[in-house]
Amino acid sequence: MARDPKYDPQRSKLYRMEKRGLPGLARAKFSAMENRSLLRNLCKQFDVDVPRLRRVKSQGWSGMYMPEPEPVIYQSTTSACGTGPMTLLHELAHHIVFRWDDNDYLAPHGPEFVGVYGDLLGMVGFLPYASWPLLCEQYGVAYLDTTRMRSIDALRRAVKKRAAEAARKSPRTKTV
Repeated sequence: MARDPKYDPQRSKLYRMEKRGLPGLARAKFSAMENRSLLRNLCKQFDVDVPRLRRVKSQGWSGMYMPEPEPVIYQSTTSACGTGPMTLLHELAHHIVFRWDDNDYLAPHGPEFVGVYGDLLGMVGFLPYASWPLLCEQYGVAYLDTTRMRSIDALRRAVKKRAAEAARKSPRTKTV
């Protein structure tokens, strides 16, 4: 579904932060087996279904998440960072937030997404939890502060609450 760019206002800031703030991680490579194993383990911890993982040739993007008709994460084999763990975690954060936002009202790269993404990076040891808020602030990226949340269930409740608030404020209806 095509959306107004105002619906995802911090997309370019987040992409800039990934490329400039985490350059080594952006270029890391994982095998398909390593990515699938990481994906399965994290989906189990976040209590969401495991999306299919497909590697394709694409010059235009590094990764893409398609939630319907069945969830699929695509990784580009021709992009410099397409098969890396950062791309996988970025797309997995989309999957998690989509599953927790029942009505798809949250911005694709909104604070809730950034909070989940930072937690994923911290959980796998790619980035210390304490540095994620500092990096976000440096690049002007809004984030859901997860540093005081003691569990994934608390994170899920916070995302669901924010999604419900967004649904109440928005006249937009979900289209398929």
